[in-house]
Amino acid sequence: EDAEPLPASVPAPLRWIIERLLSKDPADRYDSTRDLYRELRQVRDRLSETVSGVQAASTASFAAPAATPALTRNRRFLLAALAFAVIGSAAGWFLMQWRVDVGRLRYMPMEVSWENPSDAVWSPDGTGFAYVAGAAGDRHVFVRYLNSPTPVMLTRTADDWYTAGWSPDAKRVFARGKYPQGRYALFSVPVFGGDPVFVMQLDTPFMPIPRISDDGRSLVAVGYTGLKLGVYTSSPVGSPLQRYTPEPFEARALSNSPTAAFGPDGTWITLIQDVIGGRQVWKLPFPPGKAAPERIMKGLNSIGPTPRWSWFPNSRYGFISSTDEQGAHLWFAGVRNGPKWKLTGTTPSESETQPMLSPDGKRMLFVQGNVDYMIVSASLSDATVTRVISSEMQTGMPAWARQRQEFAYESRRNGSPTIWVRNEGTDRPIVTPDIFPPGTSLFASPALSPGADRVVYTRGDDMQRFQNWISAVSGGPPVRMTNEKEVVERGGAWSPDGTSIVYWEYGSVPSIRIVKSTGEATPVTLRQSASNVPDWSPDGQWISFRDGTDEVGWGVISPDGKTVRSFGEPQTIQVTFSPDSKRLYGIRVEPSRCVLYSIDIASKEKKIIGEISKDFTPASYSNPAIRLSVSPDGKSILYPAIRRSNSLWMLEGFDQPGWVDGLRELIP
Repeated sequence: EDAEPLPASVPAPLRWIIERLLSKDPADRYDSTRDLYRELRQVRDRLSETVSGVQAASTASFAAPAATPALTRNRRFLLAALAFAVIGSAAGWFLMQWRVDVGRLRYMPMEVSWENPSDAVWSPDGTGFAYVAGAAGDRHVFVRYLNSPTPVMLTRTADDWYTAGWSPDAKRVFARGKYPQGRYALFSVPVFGGDPVFVMQLDTPFMPIPRISDDGRSLVAVGYTGLKLGVYTSSPVGSPLQRYTPEPFEARALSNSPTAAFGPDGTWITLIQDVIGGRQVWKLPFPPGKAAPERIMKGLNSIGPTPRWSWFPNSRYGFISSTDEQGAHLWFAGVRNGPKWKLTGTTPSESETQPMLSPDGKRMLFVQGNVDYMIVSASLSDATVTRVISSEMQTGMPAWARQRQEFAYESRRNGSPTIWVRNEGTDRPIVTPDIFPPGTSLFASPALSPGADRVVYTRGDDMQRFQNWISAVSGGPPVRMTNEKEVVERGGAWSPDGTSIVYWEYGSVPSIRIVKSTGEATPVTLRQSASNVPDWSPDGQWISFRDGTDEVGWGVISPDGKTVRSFGEPQTIQVTFSPDSKRLYGIRVEPSRCVLYSIDIASKEKKIIGEISKDFTPASYSNPAIRLSVSPDGKSILYPAIRRSNSLWMLEGFDQPGWVDGLRELIP
């Protein structure tokens, strides 16, 4: 659209400059900011002559009194201020524009055959890259060189592999796998294939995402001692892990997956973590002590999962997979301010994540994903699965009402997080963001009360606060479930009489807690060191929980905490109770299938009901938020599933950082 006409008081020379800046034809605009600078300087230096001439003409025509020197100075000041304001706005607009020339971008598929390729890392010389691909439990490490049309599989044994980096001579790939005892460990694999060679143990407290520096000499990993997050390094790779100090980034109540990686020259570490109060990005000098850690990328939002990123060789700019209302896409970012302009993507059903720039910064690998969000029903007689809802928009986390033929679920089908209720094929929204202050980023794990007149749910906001709330299904203001502060609350299951709620809390210790359903009540701890969303049996005698140690598995505990029964099953994602409260139903995830089974609570006898395709593995876009829910007639269970289709691509032709990006970094 054309700009509004300028006021008649704007001097003609300045008007001409502005009209030239706003010209629709690029050829009519300035070739460089130097030309613009020269003309602005001339206008500044000669504006007083123009104003004096106008004043003289006005005096001759209308015989008005001559302007005083003070009035002339004021006019000159106002005109100069107007000029700087207009030019400053035009410059700001120019600097904030996207620099994506779509015609120059070149996309090349790198891996579209193997399932879910991810975690690509370039070789030191940029001639090839390593990555992992395959179904869950059957993933392998691959290497592909740019002069070869096909990759080479490096690992033959199936494992939960993750590529961490390369050796300095580019002859071996570092990858995280599992040691015979089931703990994570770092291995090196020859690029021609062969048995992985053990390098070092990554003990249980450490997060399973180690990263190797570009020169192959140092390792960094994020982990916990107790519940205290720490950054650990190993230099040279294989030496004992050392905790990074000082730790101004210290936090306890975290969400998502905190991640750390070295900058291109290995002299600093980037740490991204999601804590109560919002997403934080830290620049940590390496080795420690060279300088003080500092907060960077302060313009990065707190929406979605913890992002991945990659820096250009100059270490001042890079690309990051940032999430907004249009999904997760790649953004150009500066170290100081964070994302500035979007490189890819406008479709929420498609995502571009895990950017990895080549050593020269001219190529970038990334993962493109398509997602089908599903709510499915599995028969308790033969495990037959039926799709209930399928959507390209985020949809999931369903839960049946116990006494009515309706269930609650969360979906962004209308463009924003909303809790819906489905009854006989009809959907209606019952909780929307407009009942809260601005900033709602997520609703999760809704559960209807036994009478289906209330709903308990988790609300997440853009400051990474996750709190449970209670709302009336008929409407009205929401009420906090507890009076707790600075904790992460997730999920909730009602007692059969509707007077209490059991939920999972991540505070000083991850715990299962019980609270009265009156709102803003004080909870009591039922069991510490527990994970996942709990469930309450229909007869009120048991509450399910998962032990905080992955190797232990599932159990039930009485509401008074005095009786506990353990059943193992560490590979089971979630369990729920039968309508008569005598059995647990669970879905166990195995390398090639899922198994629906039951456990007799009294005898601990297990019975397989049937197999479920891996396509319908229970999954959620927010965790812990997976719940199995038995239908009111007791014939099936309802749960969320996600079918992902990922492929690995290489992108060329994007702009390299320049002086304009330096100016962008100066704009908050």
